Amino acid sequence: MKTAGGILKFYRELITECIPLFVAAGLSAALCSMAALTDISCLEQISGGLYGLVIPVMAGYKSGKKCGGDAGGLAGALAASAVLMSGTVSAFTASLLAGCCSGYIYKRGMERLERVIPSGFEMLTGNLHLALSGMAGGLMAYYIFLPLAACMEQVLAGGTARMAESGLLPWSSVLVEPLKILFFNNWLNHGFLLPLGVEQARAAGGSILFLLEENPGPGFGILAALALSRPGVRLKREMTSSLVIQMFGGIHEIYFPYVLADLRLLAAAMAGGIAGNYCFMLTGCRLRGPASPGSIITILLMSDSSHWIALTAGILVSAAVSFGLSWMIMEHPGGTDGKPVEKRRVGTDGKPVENRSEGTDGKPVESRPGGTDGKPVGNRPEESARGRWKAGTMKIYFVCDAGMGSSAMASALFKRKLKAEAIEGMEVFHVSADRIPGDADVLVCQQGFASSLPHTGLPCFAVENLTDMDAYTELLEWLKGDG
Repeated sequence: MKTAGGILKFYRELITECIPLFVAAGLSAALCSMAALTDISCLEQISGGLYGLVIPVMAGYKSGKKCGGDAGGLAGALAASAVLMSGTVSAFTASLLAGCCSGYIYKRGMERLERVIPSGFEMLTGNLHLALSGMAGGLMAYYIFLPLAACMEQVLAGGTARMAESGLLPWSSVLVEPLKILFFNNWLNHGFLLPLGVEQARAAGGSILFLLEENPGPGFGILAALALSRPGVRLKREMTSSLVIQMFGGIHEIYFPYVLADLRLLAAAMAGGIAGNYCFMLTGCRLRGPASPGSIITILLMSDSSHWIALTAGILVSAAVSFGLSWMIMEHPGGTDGKPVEKRRVGTDGKPVENRSEGTDGKPVESRPGGTDGKPVGNRPEESARGRWKAGTMKIYFVCDAGMGSSAMASALFKRKLKAEAIEGMEVFHVSADRIPGDADVLVCQQGFASSLPHTGLPCFAVENLTDMDAYTELLEWLKGDG
């Protein structure tokens, strides 16, 4: 199970790195379809070149680089070029596999050859071995991976088509929405829906699969219901900013904590997703490329202009359904009324500290062994990080699954906080969970994602709402040693 999870994670990382190319291909195809731009033939050629040549070769290079370094990436690109000679629609998946094999062959081969290469023949041997590794990967792809990938995609595409014909495709939200709430949204979209959708878009000009996970409507409806049901000016302002980020910024993680706080709202998210999917299917909506991030802006840009009204209607219908159901759920208390859980600091293993007591100031403090003054003792990572800040070298990393969405937004907000308070000596970055660098001092993530972080031994501050500026004030006080 652990090996399978590692393979899926590796695959998802490769897809994520190629997303800008997918977006460029879909955008050029969408622009080409507009009446005002039909005379610009180069856009269609650019889109075809990206789908048919650049993206498969880049996939081969990226996978080869991960398995064999920079030279392994070149071997992977060579293997992907050999795959393209077949002219099959499954070239993308086969290029990934070929690149991995070529990179691995190059790395292992060089480890053995370095022990026996005569002095002065290093460049000659390396170049020949790189070429042979690329050719070996290309041959394996042509005779093994291409038939396997074609069979796999045929089965998946056939299953998707049968689901659409039988009217079951919209019900995929029953699976999609829970996976999103558990922060598997990037794995689901980039690891499965996107590759299959790309093949469908290349063959048919578009795919509905790009809409199954990227629809911002369900989350918007839940946030709208919470905004109207919550008292207080500050909370309404906070929810308003969340609504804008959800619909136009495309960062769906913004509503996950509210659903995790009251799991009854998951039914509203699923119902909204099903309703929106039915609208998309009945009106024949499809996107020419992935809408990343899942914003209504990118969705409209990735579609034909003739589908804009239907797409907007589908998003609004999904938002209305999730809003209505969320409102009814909150009218009958039984959970936490959609309020996010309390702000908590988590330990170095990414798990929240459960045992807490109240200090003299009424604030919760972590229950740890203390000295005669009641303060925790020992060489704590927090104390080390604060000491580095005093020396002017603290590095704070905001972490999310892919390192491009919620963590990028949160790091930008915290940078503004530091600038507004004229605080120097803190460097802020955003990164994916699997690429936390060794020079990090402090990690910051969303509350529900904290348990998914790898064990790094670093202190981690969990924030339940990425748009709550009070949370960043508490974070800043904690970093300075005042909280």
